[in-house]
Amino acid sequence: GGNCGDAMHGVPTISPSKTISPSKTTKTKNKFGPQSKKLALIIRGFKSTIKSWCRENNYLNFKWQPLFHDHIIRAQQSFEIIQKHINENPKKWK
Repeated sequence: GGNCGDAMHGVPTISPSKTISPSKTTKTKNKFGPQSKKLALIIRGFKSTIKSWCRENNYLNFKWQPLFHDHIIRAQQSFEIIQKHINENPKKWK
């Protein structure tokens, strides 16, 4: 019950015995800005989980590659260039 609502979907949640007039409901807008921060949180959580798993399983030399940058791939040509780099770059390592 209560008038808290389902913020994720912008739908008010109330007990069947109560009613709310449309003027009292608050719609939650899905804005792109706050959503963009969620990807960074997911990546940080993923990296933290992997690092913890490695420590717990005696992969003590595991480290994330420093000085990388992420990039959102928006076009097929960009995808192909990046894919080629990923496939061929390890051949250049010592």
